[in-house]
Amino acid sequence: MATINKKIENVYELTPLQEGMLFHYLYDNEFTGYILQYVFKVNAEIDLNCIKEALRLLSKRYSVLRTVIASKGFKKPRQIVLFERELELKTFDVSKKDDKELESKKIISNDLKRGFDFVNDSLLRTTIIKYDEDEYKLVFSIHHIIIDGWCFDVLLNKFFEYYERILDGEHLLKIENEIKKERDSSFDYDEYIKWLGKQNRTEAKDYWSNLLYDYDNICEIKPSGYVKNNKKSIGEVAIEIDSNVTTKLKKLAEECDSTINTIAEVAIGILLQAYGSNRDSVFGKTVSGRSADIRGIDNIVGLFANTIPIRVRYDKNTTIKELIINQQKQGTDSLNYDYYSLAEIQSLTSQGTDLIKVIYVFENYNSGLKEDNKYSDKRIELESYNEQTNYDISISGCENDNKLVFKLLYHEGKYSLDDANFILNKLRIICNEIISCPDKKVSEIEMLTAEEKHLIINDFNATETDYPRDKTVVELFEEQVKKT
Repeated sequence: MATINKKIENVYELTPLQEGMLFHYLYDNEFTGYILQYVFKVNAEIDLNCIKEALRLLSKRYSVLRTVIASKGFKKPRQIVLFERELELKTFDVSKKDDKELESKKIISNDLKRGFDFVNDSLLRTTIIKYDEDEYKLVFSIHHIIIDGWCFDVLLNKFFEYYERILDGEHLLKIENEIKKERDSSFDYDEYIKWLGKQNRTEAKDYWSNLLYDYDNICEIKPSGYVKNNKKSIGEVAIEIDSNVTTKLKKLAEECDSTINTIAEVAIGILLQAYGSNRDSVFGKTVSGRSADIRGIDNIVGLFANTIPIRVRYDKNTTIKELIINQQKQGTDSLNYDYYSLAEIQSLTSQGTDLIKVIYVFENYNSGLKEDNKYSDKRIELESYNEQTNYDISISGCENDNKLVFKLLYHEGKYSLDDANFILNKLRIICNEIISCPDKKVSEIEMLTAEEKHLIINDFNATETDYPRDKTVVELFEEQVKKT
């Protein structure tokens, strides 16, 4: 340490979530589950020198981009912030290749597979792939251990701000002076680490222990059958909830002094209960972690996100409205303790690491450019992004064009595309049921389509039919659908 002190700006601990990511990295440094990769299509000529300078300024502005994650030589792992760190930039030219798209996909795939060396690599790297004089792919690969999805918007917009200003001939010294003023007048990520250290962990432990008291289930969505492949890849499907239904869901949320996010949580909880044939479910929810009382926290770049348990339960007389109100209260209460480590929460339960089998996130960031950015028009478009997870089933919700959209990521080695579509279709049915009569009992929600009712009447209820009594109705439906 003494030999490089002049190069070090700061040293601080890791958050519990970062420690979990580091554990996975040390266990298997080829694991790519925590790598965020954003691919943009750029319909304009790119100036490489300006790109390099913009990346240099970005690194200067945000300390997390100069971070080394060190575990050797410390009793506990540390984040070491260097005064300077060059962000890696690679360029490729596929303009003369016969199959540009194939070559491009190989480059992007190899970049993801490469992973990151937490000590020797910059934890954000950029790849530029030239298709033509005014057509490029711009790829940002970032390890999740330094930022969350919320922060990428901040980085992207600041990067293009610097790029435009340099391209327009603005003096670098002027921009650097602005960066110094911004840094002097705002907090860095280490302020969040300090804030974490001041929190009442005993109070947080008691809260989560009480919330999960007497919970004795394991809520999971079992595959309908054996998937005949050895894939480790993540599949993705999405479904849009009709705009009229979405509008009614938002109106119901207002009536319950709640949000559409909470209603989505209720729908997922009910879905999981259908798979487990009970009225009590727990799943994981990714929270922004930006409820901390830190000035300007929305503009601080770092990893604030955390995963906390959501418990959805009701008795035979609970109405849909009452359940929504109850979940909103739970969500508000949980905000006070959403910094507590999931590993520590799991240790409070009999299920341990099996407590959460499904994870959910409501996305309210766009991974896009602000409207006042010159590149916010059709010259740059988000083409794809990779954000893998450790969970076999991950559900995200967002609002797009006044439609509630559910996206499902699933382990292709365990679940089929039919399984994934079946799950999303059940969520659609539940949303329709929620708005059809919010004052009815949750236990009266009808999750069956006309076709499924027909299957029950003509197959499952047949006296000569001997069907497995240890399976839920949902699982039986899935199997029957595969046969028909």
